[in-house]
Amino acid sequence: MSLIVRVSLVFGSLVVLLAPGVARAQSARFDGGALAMDASATVVDGRADATQDAPRAPSECTPGDGRVAVRIGVTAESHCRDGFSSCTNIVSVRVDNCSALPVALYALSARTADARGTNWEFAPRWVGPASSHTVDRDYLSDRDEQLELDARVVDERGAVVVTSHASASIRNVARARAISECSSCSGVWGRWGMLGREGCNCRTRDAGSACEDGADCESLCVPTGVRVVTPAVEPRCVCPAGCQCSGRARANRALCAPVCSPGRPAMVVRVGRCAERRMNFGCRSYIPEGARAAGPYVAGGHRVASRCAD
Repeated sequence: MSLIVRVSLVFGSLVVLLAPGVARAQSARFDGGALAMDASATVVDGRADATQDAPRAPSECTPGDGRVAVRIGVTAESHCRDGFSSCTNIVSVRVDNCSALPVALYALSARTADARGTNWEFAPRWVGPASSHTVDRDYLSDRDEQLELDARVVDERGAVVVTSHASASIRNVARARAISECSSCSGVWGRWGMLGREGCNCRTRDAGSACEDGADCESLCVPTGVRVVTPAVEPRCVCPAGCQCSGRARANRALCAPVCSPGRPAMVVRVGRCAERRMNFGCRSYIPEGARAAGPYVAGGHRVASRCAD
């Protein structure tokens, strides 16, 4: 058996020459379990015709020269459905069969240096002599990664006739752009909230400014204290003129009841400072929108609003 390997940055290919003495076993059964793989996730894929191209003429070999060529690669730039997350890359395998025996792609894997990744195991989809077949599968990742790609092609007996390998880099361009743009708003890039959603938490333009209403701020108005609108008046009792309000009446003074005023409590409004960041997680007190229209309230008789965001 002769072996030729060609690998590029994004696409790699492998060509083998099938030994002419291999017997064709029409009645032999395909044994998929004998080639189980060991990546972090395995997908048993029975989608034969629905997602694969119709057979075409080989381009990596000449029909009749006895070779099977396998070309494997991945799209270098991620396609993201939600900004820079929920991203997909297409892993593609092309099998060119120039031998006299039918072959089938059995397994495909895409793995990272830390052994994360996905393996696909396929129901046999035979590529006949002098024909070509391409299989595309989605690889899900939101990160920049270096992938190690491997494909296995088998004959009708389930024996591996080609093992192809290629290295490729994928890049989430949208994420790189978002990280770069984060500095323009003096933001902090990281994972936020209980779910750890990645993104930029920009600094607010009014960070630290005084506020008395949620509408005063780009983000939250965080309470820091109260401002007295009407001072408290203490209760007070006075004795009317010409009267004596305690003890016994005297000759020139009558015994009278004191005249008392009940006083009134202080009326205040809550004051605060605008939050530094647009996104604020955890449980926090805040001054809601509409607080100014609600007017002053009795000091000590109003609970501060709070919310929890994760």
